[in-house]
Amino acid sequence: MVSPARPASIPKIAAIYNSAVAGVVPLCECMNLKLNRLMCGTAMLVPTIAARAQDTADWHAHSLGEAVWHTALFALLGVVLAIVGYKIFDLATPGKLHQEILQNKNVAAAIIGAAVILGVSVLVAAAMLG
Repeated sequence: MVSPARPASIPKIAAIYNSAVAGVVPLCECMNLKLNRLMCGTAMLVPTIAARAQDTADWHAHSLGEAVWHTALFALLGVVLAIVGYKIFDLATPGKLHQEILQNKNVAAAIIGAAVILGVSVLVAAAMLG
């Protein structure tokens, strides 16, 4: 098998990269313009995001009452979102899933409905845990 010819610019790019890693040439000056903007912009954005994350208020409970209130609120939110997810799935699929489960006693449809509710519940729990 014949290997493709390497462009002549690869050794030059490697030399620039090695000098940037060694600290001779700043890394942002070595990259092309689009990548330069992306990398340098990201490098300036990260400290700003970190500073904002430290300034945000702490939403964790500081007492038993707050913990009970947050638990009840998240439980209610989770149940509502699980029902909404089930209804959206029912609308997106042909037929009436609820009718198929209750009136026709279709076990396969019940298993699908349970899987949808469990899947939405896992997503809601993961979102709540952060």
